[in-house]
Amino acid sequence: MIIREYLNGIPIGVTVFLDKDGNYFLSGMRRQCFSYKGCFPDKFLGIQWLKHDFFPEPTIEKITSLLERLAEVFISENFIGVANVDIVVYEGLPYLLECNPRMSSATQHLFSVSQLCGIDNPWLFFLNTFCDGKNEPIRNGRMPLSDFEGCLMDIDIKGEIRVDNMPPVGIYTFEGGNIRFISDSISDLNRNQDFFFLFHEFSDAEAFYSDITLCTVINNSPLFNLDTGKLNRRGEKIFGKIRDLIV
Repeated sequence: MIIREYLNGIPIGVTVFLDKDGNYFLSGMRRQCFSYKGCFPDKFLGIQWLKHDFFPEPTIEKITSLLERLAEVFISENFIGVANVDIVVYEGLPYLLECNPRMSSATQHLFSVSQLCGIDNPWLFFLNTFCDGKNEPIRNGRMPLSDFEGCLMDIDIKGEIRVDNMPPVGIYTFEGGNIRFISDSISDLNRNQDFFFLFHEFSDAEAFYSDITLCTVINNSPLFNLDTGKLNRRGEKIFGKIRDLIV
């Protein structure tokens, strides 16, 4: 948090997958998106996937070099599994923030959008890592050439609120200023770029909750401004409509 406060750069995340044989590969880049107080991040809103050429090539090379060195450290320490690496890019230079040894909100996209990992069936690599399977040899310290710009958006509420309505989990669209339910089949998400998946874990309507994530929205197109990390116009409308629908 100290680095985030004093380096007003672009916060990104990259996932490193490693197995027990020293095989590894990287995911594409995702921007961490926040609401802001002044110039500094206040509340996490979600992640926005970035194209492989979002940064200039010299910056990409510096990020790649950092991640390759980090992967070698993981291997030397016999770490296996998933490492989510947080980086701030400031004036063209990457600064390592932290590494979280766990899956994250980005994992569902990594396992379902093949270009985000640059290999076929990344989920199988992950399963083999923990189930004594054998992976094809790979030591790839470069991020894939992805042009995917989907995102994940969390709708959080601070303080105590009353939930009056629980829309069904499933696929929705936003058209004519309204949210419309499409189906409860996740496979329908890829039918249309304007469709999004809405997920929540509420068990009771007409109940009081405090400081919660109302729901999560998964979309295959941007809901955030790629340059600022703030909600874009469509993202703001969907955020507001869903919040008003539930609360």
